[in-house]
Amino acid sequence: MLGFTDDNEVERISQFAMAMERLSRRAREAGLDDVALVAVDAADSVYVLLDTLVMRPVPTIPVREI
Repeated sequence: MLGFTDDNEVERISQFAMAMERLSRRAREAGLDDVALVAVDAADSVYVLLDTLVMRPVPTIPVREI
């Protein structure tokens, strides 16, 4: 479970979620079945952000290898 203490952080996450929803919708309209974005955090952990807005960690890959 995520905990938030900063209203600005909550707003940024909300804006990101809306942007992902728009991206997913446009991709489906273009005939694409799957859309994925890859994000790397400060610890070089790689996450796949799916169009369902579910973040699931994948094996850690150092940024320099990507």
